[in-house]
Order: sequence, then C-alpha cells, then structure tokens
Amino acid sequence: MSERLFNTKIKIEKLERKLSENNIWKSEFLPWQELWASIQLENIAITKTNYVFRVKWRGEFPKKFRVIVNGVIFFPTQMVAIDLKNDLVIFHAVREGDQK
Repeated sequence: MSERLFNTKIKIEKLERKLSENNIWKSEFLPWQELWASIQLENIAITKTNYVFRVKWRGEFPKKFRVIVNGVIFFPTQMVAIDLKNDLVIFHAVREGDQK
C-alpha cells in the first residue's frame, strides 16, 4: 500500500432536505464550510484509491456531506474517528464515480 500525505483547502457541502412548494421533499448539497485538511491516499487495488481526510474542526460536524477538492467531488464512505482532544474529524472518502 503506497501512501502520500498533503494539505489543501477543501469545501464541505452538507446534504439538506427541504420541502418544495409542491410538498415534495428534495435533497440537495449546500455549502457548509471551507476548511484545511490533510489528505492521505491509500491504494487499495490497482484501480481503486481510498482517501483519508483529517479535518481540523471543533463543534458539530454534518452527518451527511460531500467534499470538494480543486473541483473534484468526494463522498465519505466511513467516519473513522472524532478526536475531541485534538479537534480532528477523520473519515475515508472515494472520488465521485468510484463509489461502487
């Protein structure tokens, strides 16, 4: 397994459900926060890469969200840990289209 670590600015979009004018529930991603994150790449297969995000954050973090890094969308697959002592949220994510 090869690993690389880099720091970058990310955008977190929170999934919100809203009732439309036609009384139909709609889900959409809305901007939530722009944060710095450490991203670690883990090759888990020849064509599959898992990304581990470490985000510095204190307070409530959305349960359903997606991450945008330089225009590329990532979806979380597993919440790994919330480190209250160091104010870290750690989760695994995959690129949009690699979710299968």
